[in-house]
This record gives sequence, C-alpha cells and structure tokens, in this order.
Amino acid sequence: MIPTMRRSLQFLQFSLFAIFFLTGSYLFSQTPTVNIFEERFDSPTINMVSSSASGLNNNSWARTTQLGQSLPSSDSAKVVNGDILYLTTDTIDASPYVSLLLSFDHIAKIEGLDRAFVEVSTDKGISWTQLGLGNSSYQGGANFRNDSTFSEFSDILGWRGNGTPANLAAYPTNSWWRLATFDITDLAAGRSNVLVRFALANGNASQPGPAGRAGWFLDNVIVAGASCELLPPRVVLSPPSNYPGPYGNGRVYDTGPYEFIASVTDQSGVRTQGTSIFYEVFRPTFPGSGVYNSLGASIAPIVNVSSANFRGVIPQAQIGDSIRYYLQFIDSSGCVNTTRVPLVGERYMVIFPDLPQPCEDLPIFQFPYLEDFETFPFDQTGLLYNQWINGQGDFHDWWVGVDSTETFGTGPSGGKSGQKFLFLEATGNVGKEAHLISPCLDFYETPNPTLEFWYHMNGPHIDTLHIDIFDESIPGWVRDVSPPIVGNQGDSWRLKQVNFYNFRDRVVQIRLRAKAGKGGDLGDIAIDDFYIFNGPIYNASVARVYTKPYTPKTPELPEFELENFGVLPITTLDATYNVYDRNDNLTSSFTQTFGGLNLLPAVKQDLTFTTPYTAPDSTFKLEVIVNLANDTANTNDTNFAFSYGLNKRQVSYFDNYDNPAIADDWASFPIQRGLPSKWKRYEPSKAPGSPSAAYSSPFVWGVNANQKYDIGIDNSLVSPFIDFRNTDSTFIQFEMFRDIADGDGVHLEYSLNRGENWNVILNDNNPPATLNWYNNLNIEFVPCWGDTTSGYERSRIKTTFLDDLDEVLFRLRFMTDSNDAIGFGAIVDNFNIINPEPVDVAVTGVFSPLSYCEIDSALVEFKLENFGRTPVSNIPVEITVFDSDNNMVDIVNENVAVTLAVFDTIRVTSTIHSKFPGFDNFKVQVRALMPNDTEPRNDTAFKITESYFGCDLTIKYSTTPMVTPSGGGLWEVFVNNQAPEKRLWESTDSVDATKTYIRTVCVKDSQEVKINLQDPSSNILRFEAQAFGFSYWLTLGGQQNINSSSYSWICPAKLSMGVDTITLEGLEGNLPFAIDYPIRVSLLDDGLDSIDNVKINLQIDNNPVITEIDTFVPELRYKDRRQHLFKDVWTATPGIHRFKSWTSDPNDGNVADTRPSDDTAYYIINVLDTVKVENSATYCNDFDNGAKAWRALNAYTYASPGNSFELGSPTKSFLNGTKSGQNSWVTVLDTTYLNYDSSSIVSDFIDMEAKKCYELTFQHRFQTEEDNDGGHFQYSANNGATWKTLYDIAGVADNWYNTEHVAAILNNSQNAGWTGTSNWIESRNVLGFNDNTRAIFRFRYESDGSVRDEGWQIDDFCMDTISRNDSLKYNNCFPVGLNTFASRNVSLNQNVPNPTNGITSISYGLTKSGNLSFNITNILGQSFYTLSEFKSAGDHLIELNVADWANGVYFYSIEFEGERIVKKMIISK
Repeated sequence: MIPTMRRSLQFLQFSLFAIFFLTGSYLFSQTPTVNIFEERFDSPTINMVSSSASGLNNNSWARTTQLGQSLPSSDSAKVVNGDILYLTTDTIDASPYVSLLLSFDHIAKIEGLDRAFVEVSTDKGISWTQLGLGNSSYQGGANFRNDSTFSEFSDILGWRGNGTPANLAAYPTNSWWRLATFDITDLAAGRSNVLVRFALANGNASQPGPAGRAGWFLDNVIVAGASCELLPPRVVLSPPSNYPGPYGNGRVYDTGPYEFIASVTDQSGVRTQGTSIFYEVFRPTFPGSGVYNSLGASIAPIVNVSSANFRGVIPQAQIGDSIRYYLQFIDSSGCVNTTRVPLVGERYMVIFPDLPQPCEDLPIFQFPYLEDFETFPFDQTGLLYNQWINGQGDFHDWWVGVDSTETFGTGPSGGKSGQKFLFLEATGNVGKEAHLISPCLDFYETPNPTLEFWYHMNGPHIDTLHIDIFDESIPGWVRDVSPPIVGNQGDSWRLKQVNFYNFRDRVVQIRLRAKAGKGGDLGDIAIDDFYIFNGPIYNASVARVYTKPYTPKTPELPEFELENFGVLPITTLDATYNVYDRNDNLTSSFTQTFGGLNLLPAVKQDLTFTTPYTAPDSTFKLEVIVNLANDTANTNDTNFAFSYGLNKRQVSYFDNYDNPAIADDWASFPIQRGLPSKWKRYEPSKAPGSPSAAYSSPFVWGVNANQKYDIGIDNSLVSPFIDFRNTDSTFIQFEMFRDIADGDGVHLEYSLNRGENWNVILNDNNPPATLNWYNNLNIEFVPCWGDTTSGYERSRIKTTFLDDLDEVLFRLRFMTDSNDAIGFGAIVDNFNIINPEPVDVAVTGVFSPLSYCEIDSALVEFKLENFGRTPVSNIPVEITVFDSDNNMVDIVNENVAVTLAVFDTIRVTSTIHSKFPGFDNFKVQVRALMPNDTEPRNDTAFKITESYFGCDLTIKYSTTPMVTPSGGGLWEVFVNNQAPEKRLWESTDSVDATKTYIRTVCVKDSQEVKINLQDPSSNILRFEAQAFGFSYWLTLGGQQNINSSSYSWICPAKLSMGVDTITLEGLEGNLPFAIDYPIRVSLLDDGLDSIDNVKINLQIDNNPVITEIDTFVPELRYKDRRQHLFKDVWTATPGIHRFKSWTSDPNDGNVADTRPSDDTAYYIINVLDTVKVENSATYCNDFDNGAKAWRALNAYTYASPGNSFELGSPTKSFLNGTKSGQNSWVTVLDTTYLNYDSSSIVSDFIDMEAKKCYELTFQHRFQTEEDNDGGHFQYSANNGATWKTLYDIAGVADNWYNTEHVAAILNNSQNAGWTGTSNWIESRNVLGFNDNTRAIFRFRYESDGSVRDEGWQIDDFCMDTISRNDSLKYNNCFPVGLNTFASRNVSLNQNVPNPTNGITSISYGLTKSGNLSFNITNILGQSFYTLSEFKSAGDHLIELNVADWANGVYFYSIEFEGERIVKKMIISK
C-alpha cells in the first residue's frame, strides 16, 4: 500500500469566473457558485495527497514560499527520472450540482518532452480520465499541447524564453502564473466520489530527471459547482456585409447605418429582454473643433432573425461623429449568464467619409508605413499580399522576386534591404504594361504625406515607370503625379521621392504603372522598400537636373527643377552644382543663393545658375545640391543627370580621323543604353580581315573593326556640334566602304536639340551635288546604304536647310536585323562639311608610298578635289617628308596640269621621287598651293610610311593536273605580315600543273606572320613556305585550304658567325679519363650574308689562345654548319678544366659581325683523379671541396646534361641543409626531382689492393615515390664499361637497401636499392677484390614518369681498411657482387624492343612448374594486361601488340612462388 499524506481543506468563496474566446467575451451572472473544493497551499496543513507511480518518490510534491499566485505559498514538484509524481485531492461530493468547473494557477517549467497533465476519477481512484482528450473544454493562459499536456513549450515567451542555457535554467517569478480552467461537467457533475489529480511524468525520450528545469508549480486549485448551467451564450460576430472590416476601436469609413450580425448559441436559449446594443453618439460642435457634445445614451434591440442568427442596428451618423457602444447577450437559464462584447468598457467608432470606390480593405492610417515585401511568399503568378494587388485590365503582372530575376543582364541581385522585391519580368512580355496598386491610404491626419521607394531599372531594353494616384474627388486616377522614370538607370537601386501634399485630406491609392522590355528581354523593372511618412515642415527637393543627351564643351549655365516637399513656402535657399568627369573627378563646382522665391507646398519651379561650367570630355555627371534652413530631410536635397561632352566645331569642317588634335571629336553609342558600342576608330592596316587600308591612312571609323558585324544591333557614330551660322550653300561628303547584307544598313541623321530627337537626311535627288545617297531600305524601312562595295565610295549631299543654325549634330546610324550578317559592315573616312569658297582645292588623301623593306626613294600618290564654286587648273603642290622626330628630310614641288570642275576629283602620282633615308617612320605630307584658295584647312593631307628592316619570305605552290575552277573560284596566295599596306596577294583562274609558282614578300622583323592559301574549288598537291633557304613549314597538301598558325617573324642578323658547340672526340659515352682528346668545334652561319672564311679561337683554362683560320668552299649561307678540328690534341690531366672557343674576323673582317653575342661557346670537364687508400689511412669526402667533390653525370651517357644531381645545401621542406659542412649531393637543390630521371654522382679512381677488405660508410636521406623511384650504390672495375650493384654479403651491412627492386631501374637482377622516405641514416657495407683493382664508385638514381618527390641526398662518404682480425667482415668481403635479393625460382627479361610502338616480346623462365601471375600497368596503376595460369618449368615467351596503347611508361611484373619481379617498358610512337 502506498503511504499518503492527509491535509485539511479550508473553503473560500469563488463567485465570478471569466473565460476568453476569440469571438467574444463571456461573464457568469451574479448567481452564486459553490467552491466544493479549494486549495491555495497557504495553510500549514494541505489536504491533498503526494504520491508516485513507483512508490519511491511519494513526498516529491512540496509547498514553497518562493512563489504564490495567492500569497504566500504554492505547491511544486520536479521531474523524477523514470517516474510519475501525483498530487491528488480529497474525495469531492459533486452529486448536488448540475455544472462543475476545475480551475488552477500553474507554471510548467519542465523540459519539452516531459509531461504535466490533469486526471479525474469518479470511482475513488480505481480508473482515471486525462482531461483535454476531447472530454472537457479547456481555456487558459498557456497553450494545451497536442497530447493534452503542459510543458515549458506551452508558453514559449513566458516560460521557455529564447532557449539559451540561462533562460532554460531560470527560476520562475510571479509574473509567470497562468490560469487554467476545465469544464468537467460531463465527467463529474452529479457524482459523489470525485478525485482530481495532477501528474508530472518524465518523458521516455527526454533527458533524465529535471534537466535543469525548476519544475511544475500549482496554486489556487478550485472545483466549483452550480445548480444551473454556468456557461454564458457563445457569440460569434460576423463582419459587416457592406463594409470591409469590423466596427469599433477606431476609424469607420462609413456613415451608417451600422449593422451587427451575430450567431448566438446557448443550451438554455437566449432571452430577448436585455439582449441589446447600448450606444452613445458624440458630435463635434463644428468640424475640426475637437469639442464634442453627447446626443444621449441609446439602446438598440438585438432581435432573433432566424434560428441562431441575431441582428442589431445603430442608426446612421454624420462625418466627424464618435460613437461608443457595447453589445449584451443574456441566456434563459436560472443562472442568467451574460455575454458582453467587449468584456469591460466600450468600443468606439470615429466616422470618416465613405471609402473611395477602389478600396476593398480598410485604409492604412498610421504612418510611417513601410512595406519591404519580405513577408510575401515567392510567387510568379501575380498573387500579392498585405492588401497589395495587381490591377485589372492590363496585360501583365508584378511578381515577387527573391535574390534576382531570371534573366541575366537585367534586374537586381537581391532586394534593397533584404532578399525580396517586386518586379516586372520582361522576358516573354515585351511591350506589355502592368499596374501595381497599393493598399488604401488615409491621409486625413497626415499634413504632409510623402512617398519614398527604391527602384531598379537596369538593362538596354528598360522602358518607363509611372506613378499615379487615385483621387476620389475626381473620381479617378491622376496620372504621372511625378515625372516618369525612363530608360536604363544602371545596375543599382535608386531612390524616388514623391510629395502628396495636395492629397493630404483624403483616402487615396497609389499605382505604379510600368511597361516591360522596350524591344528586347533585358528590361526588368523592380521596386522595394515602399515607405510613406509625414514629411517635415521644411523640405526642399531637387526634382530634376536638366541636361540633354549631348552637351557642347562650351560655357553652359546649369538649370534644375526645385520642388517644395514641405508645408510652408520656400523664400530663399542655397544651391551648389558639381560636375564630375567619367572617372568621377570633380571638374567644376559653384554655390549660389536663390532669393526672392515664393514656392508654395507641392509646387515646382525651374532655377538657373548664373555661373557657367564647361562640359568635360565623354560622359559626365551634373549634380545639384540644395540647402534650405531647417530642412531635416536630406535624401532629396541632391539630384543629378548624365550627359556626354562633345567638341564644337565651325563650318567648314574636315576630319580624316588621323589628326590627334581632334581625335575625340566623334563618339560611338548604342541606341539602347548598356549595350557595347560597335563603332570603332582604328587602323585597318593593323586589324585582321578586310579592308586592309584607310581611305587616307591610317585611321577610320568602322563597325566592329573589320570583324563580321553582329545581328540585331543599333549603333550610332555621333559627330561634334557643328556651328552652321553665317554659312551659305553647305554640303556634306565622306568616303564609305561597305559590306552589308540586305535588310541591314547605315544612314545619316541630324539633331537640332542636342540629341533628344533625330531626323533622317533624305535623298534630295539633286545631282551632281548629290552623289551616291542611299540605295536600300533597312529593317525599319528607313532609306539607307545597304550593299557591298569594292572599295571606298564617296557620298555627298547639300545641307542648305541647316545654314545659319547652331549646335547641329550628325550621327551615322548602323542598324541590323536578326538574320545572318555577311561582312564587316561600314567604314567611314574623310568626313567633310563644306561651306564653299570661290577657290578651294583640297588634298583629301595620300596613298603611297607603302611601308616596305628599306625604302630609299619613291613616287607619291595623292588625291585632289575641287570644293570651290569655280573650276580650277594647273594646281601647284608641295610634297614634304619628315622623320619620326619631325625633322624635314626631303621636299619636292611640282605642278599638276589638270582642270577640275566643281566637285571633281583626281588621283595623282608625282613625277619626282621623294627620299626616305634609313629605317624610320616617315610622314609624307602633300599640300595644295592654289592661288586665292581661302580655305586652308583642307589643303593638306599626310600618311605615315615606314621604312623597316625585314627579310624575304618565299612561298611555293603547285598542283596537278591543271585546274580551271568553276563558278568563278580563285586560287589566292595571301601573306598577312601585319603591315596592311604590304601584302603578297595573288589570284588566278587556273593553275598550270607543269609549273611551280614562287612568290616572295619582304616581312618586317618581329612581326606576326600568317600564311593562307585559299583553294575554293580544287586540290592542292604541294605548298611550301621558306625563308632564306631555311624551311619553316613542311610541304602541305590535300583537299583543304592552308591556314598556318600565326608566329613571330624574326629576321636573322645581317652578318653573324659563331661557335655553336665544343666536342672532345672519344669522350661521348665514356667517363672523363686523363688521356689525349682531339678538339672539334661546330660553326654556325646565323646571318643573312654568306661567309667565305673566319678565324677560330680556342683557350683552355688560362693557357695561351690558339687561333686557326678556316676557309669555306662553297661559302656558308644562312643556317649552314661546318665542323673544325683543331690540329693538336689535348692531353687531359685530373681535375676541372674550362674550354672557350669563339670566331672573329669573318670574311677577313671587312664587315663587322652584327650579332657578336652568339659568337662564343663554352665547355667544362672534370677529369677523373686517382685515390689510394693506405692500410692505416681513411679516405673521406664531405663534398665541401668542389674540386674533389666527385662529378654528376648521366647514368647512361656520362654527359653532364640530363643529370639532376646538384652540389650544395638544399632548401626543400624535407631535404633541407646538410649533414655536415656546406655541401652535399641532392637530386635538385630547390625542387622535386625529374620525371624519367637517370642521374649519378661518380667518384675518382680508387686504387684498391688485392686481398684487402674495405669498409664503406656514408650519410644519406631520401623521400621518393615508394617502390617506383629510388637509388643504389654501384662500382665498376673496368673504367665504367660495366657496373655492379653492391649488395649485403651475409648480413654484415647496416641500413643497406630497403627494397628488392626499384621499378625505375631497368635491370631487375641489379635494381635493389633505397626507396620511400627516411631521415638521415648511416649506411655501411664492405667491399674487396682478389686482385689489385682501380675501381670507380657511383650513387645511381632513377625515376619513372609519375609521382615526383624531393629525392635523394648524400653526404660524408668514407672508406677504411678492415683488419683481418675482424673476421666476420673480412671473410665476407670476397667474392663480391652477389645479389642477396636475387630470385631463386623465376627470371624475367627486358621486353624487346624497348622502347616499342608495335609488337614486343617478353621472355621469362621458371625453375619448376606452378601457377604464375603476369600483369602490366601504367604509371597510374591502371591494369592493361593480365595473365594468370599454370606453367611448366622452362623458358616461356609473351608477345604483345601495343600499337593502340598510348605513349608513356608501363610496368610489367611476374609473381611466382612468393617472388615478384618488376620491369619497365616504354611506348613511344
């Protein structure tokens, strides 16, 4: 039996209890209820029982004085691990009562997975029912959880907090108490044995025990009974049928009558008497007085209209009235339960005019108001939220965007203040308009309503954003209450501010009206942070800064529009303008006071500064800032606009685009802002493609710089401003070269308002003044030039309609459709606006001489034109040549005997040669000297000609049989040497098969060269390019065009002869012994001049120079070589020797060698010395003496090149420093070793006596690719003809080898060694010979082509004789060379041939029968061939075809009887 504690119960009166619903407020009537059980935990004895499910924690509930809803005490318990704690009431007799209610105050500060719940028993505790599981009505200040339990999550704000450790462990305060009420009438009313118990259970998935929580606290546990129904009527008020929101507690935009509809339910029914609306109307003494008079209290009945539906009406009121009211509903029970709405006090209505017609929701009237759209779900269906809607009757919708829009190149990357924004998607909706409508806005009590929002309009196809407002007084929409925002505004959020002072006394809606994409998809428009506030009293705004697209670079008075955003007139203020160039540098600034103003609220006025600025070059920004006293709103004090500064020129005007002084006159623009400009000022001679030259070299303006133009473009080339004042009979002419597809074209327009509007200059059909004016229609049916010309064509037209006008702009507009482009578009040169003089002869181009190798003198070709009003004859000209320092080097005068009518032209070649001395860039200037010519500005033209050092390129081509191409095909031989004036270009209709065609072109030194042989219709059998007898390209052929790679053309020196190499005959493949060597040098002619004879000089160490003369028959030509053998041999001595050989006085010294830097060759040799190890002496070499530090040689060729061993102190991460001293030998000092390394360091000769035993020691460390890369120690007794690997004899060696096979060392029977990673170790072994032997030692290292690491480091080599008394070592010195790692049962031979590229054979032998495995892998370990089978004893052969295998290193291995042998195979094709 579970022990219990009995407590006494004291009764307190509980007569009134409140329950809160979402739909109304309820009160019990004044009929008394009886508290049949009541425990407040304040008496010394508590008449409730504490127990537990386990019986082990019966006393866990305890009274506490730290908390109490009714002071001073309450009861509480903490969770106990694995148990349920109970607190149970005494038996309650509820048999006399019809209704029964349980209430208590509590704090459930327990973990979320623990449970606090309430149970009821009506059979003295035999069975229990948990409250809340659909069996009782719960109302309370804490949330009931889904399983009808409580925890700290029932009141997250009050009980749990933000989940920090401090909040989770916090101890409750009295503010945490929450009231809980259960209607237990159905469970316990009328029963005599009622028990209520409170249970606190530890959850199975929760932390053990209380987990730091304070527990469950209880107070004021009360069971109340009544003899009648206790529940008041349940009232659900319906929203008004003709009004968008509820009445009461605020503004009502309706003058009534005010209808209240309620659904009322009560089990006893609703009493008619007393169920009413109680209201009182207060009316102002006069509108806006703020003084109200009561019209008296009134009652309006609430009547039953059907079933549970009731209706009451407050009569119609007047605008400005205030109505206070409440509703009362009484049931028919004996308890007279009443529901009052509201529970206490009254609701009120302030009557405003009726809502405007578009308003479907109650207006927003509390400002500031901000909508940042962050609560809007992502949506692209047009559904919006928070009373924002997409308008009806348009053709598109605003969507909710997150982070970015879907089209690259337009739209924002994130909202202005968050992630979300509203936007208009242009893709698929080009040209469609969408209307975004705000919630209704009540400005009645906002004296100066002001709107700010941010907009993003980036992309070449941006259209327009409009701002409208709905005004009920019209009624209708007022369009463009602020200037529309038009076009591309750049890739940033920009602020827009609008003042609604004139709409301050009404309810309005704001509409943003935008159009998607103008002519393309890159036109998304976005808005964010829509903010309305009551603006300040003083607020001056710069509404607009006036600029035009283009501004002349002449003094300009800035003008701006000032708007009064405040509520008081503006009488005076300061304003500042700043001008910034395209690099954002300030170029002009001025501040001015504007007085005598009377700018009323919401009114705008244009103001002009009195001090001018001058527009900078290119794009610039004009910024205006206003400063008004007491103006606290600074966001609208500044505004700016962009323009483009252009020069202003007088008529007559001539620009051949070559004069640096006016190089910035013209500017290129795409029509759609944000797209790249296609017009380029460039030199055709330096651009690939066609054409290859300007009309007057070197510069032109062209579309896309000789490249194929793009589809769907609209680009303009804009002139400077032209002053036509005081002109008469003007005309325009220019040269144009075209390659334009049908439907595309270029035409000329003019503007008289700084680029805001443009007009096409149409053909006036007035020859001969009008020349070649338009020949096609473009995609928009505008007359244009739209054809392909064979060269430059002149166009001309009269412009008398522009005479006497100022600030005229011209633009060449190039427009293409969406079809394929065919060519380079249009190129323009020599743009000329002429105000004709009586006599005016112009030089409009200089065309030759062309740049070429070594120009000495040449005739000059130029062009003359008559721009005057009368014919001219016998025109004198002056031709002047200037060098690159602008020094005159030649001048020629002659008379051109021609007659030129008005507008006639002639191309003239001079009859006298002009001189061009030396290599230089020369300016060739031609000037017309016609008497009475009053227009000198077009008298002169020039071109730049280069006389350069170059050399010949020869092209040979032939075909068979003779071919006559059909369809107009051409053979073309084309050499582009990047000097466009000089190309070798030839075309022919047929090629004779019996001929070899040879063409030569002189190419400038250091130019990029590319050779094309175009073959549209036949078969080339031979093509060869050669230079000075030395072939740079092999013979090519086949049914395709030849298109060589571009490469740098380097011309040889004019005369260059030198020694290429020095060779000691007999040394190749042998070690450097102290014997006699013949000395041979290789001579190279590396210059363009041929060589007949030369002196060859030789110096060995510091000995006297030996000079011999060699004569060449036939003579040496470019790239020829000869060998010269010196008469006397050289007797080598041990040690390091240095050889130097050079040439001098080629061709008897008549011409100096122009490149002496390549005349000399050097050679170093380290001849082997001999070392004798005495009985009592030790030979040691720490490699610090460079002359005695052995030598690094290739392991196979014995040559110094191809070897990676270096002497010094390494600086790598693992191999760092030396073991001793300053030097050691390392496979590369500062980086990883080489792929396919085959290196060695070789000692001097060591004299070793017969029958003596020597001990070898050395220090070394290594870091290599394990098993694959490594090294070992070898010796040779036959001068290096063969080498043997030194093995450990009978285990007497220390630290000697760690692998049987280093895979990279090919000889599998001699390739044991060191591999992997090891720090410094001392290796020790013994060696001896039966006969006197002169031995050589070497450390040999090899690697494969895969992983590279730091390699092998060797230091402190020593040898010493071993006494016969050391029998273990001495007896194992002889014989030498045994491989203790040698395989006993299997042998594997090297594949033959190796390297291989086809069939290769691999032989192996077995000493007995058995299972073997054979495998071939690449350096990555990938298997290429596998064999596993039983084989008999004897020799076997494997043949492989590796023709399809990739080049590289492969490893093949055999495994037999636990032994494995690996060898390396190389495939090279």
